Order: sequence, then structure tokens, then C-alpha cells
Amino acid sequence: MTPNTDLPILNPLKARSTVAALVTVGAIVLPEVFGDIDPEAVGDTAMQLAEAVANIVSIAGMVWFWFERRAPHRRLGFGK
Repeated sequence: MTPNTDLPILNPLKARSTVAALVTVGAIVLPEVFGDIDPEAVGDTAMQLAEAVANIVSIAGMVWFWFERRAPHRRLGFGK
């Protein structure tokens, strides 16, 4: 499959799909960063809520990323 060169170029760092990808990665990585928090200190319900929010955000980010790139109005590239 060849790229559609008829579309104008958009810098990937300015694309909404890049933001969606970063949100998804953040939702996956942040629980690992804060994973050493003692569940007894914050409560089991808070830990379950944090895990549920991370799962929802990661799924929503992936859907957002897919939706943004399925029918692009611009092609991603660092060119002119």
C-alpha cells in the first residue's frame, strides 16, 4: 500500500492521534509507576477505582487513536 500523496502533510507532533496515543501509553504506564502505593493506606476501593479509570482511559485512547487515523484528512510526516 502506498501513501496517499494527495493529502496535505501534518507534523505528527501536532496530530490529535498522537495525543491519543500518548494518553493510552500514559494510562498503561502510570499505574505501574504508582504501583508500590500501599493499598491499605488509600483503601481497596480507591485502588480498584484507579485501576478501572486506567483501563477505561486506555481503551478510550485506543478507540480515539483508531478513529482519528481511519479516515485521515492529512498524512503524517515531517516533510514540508
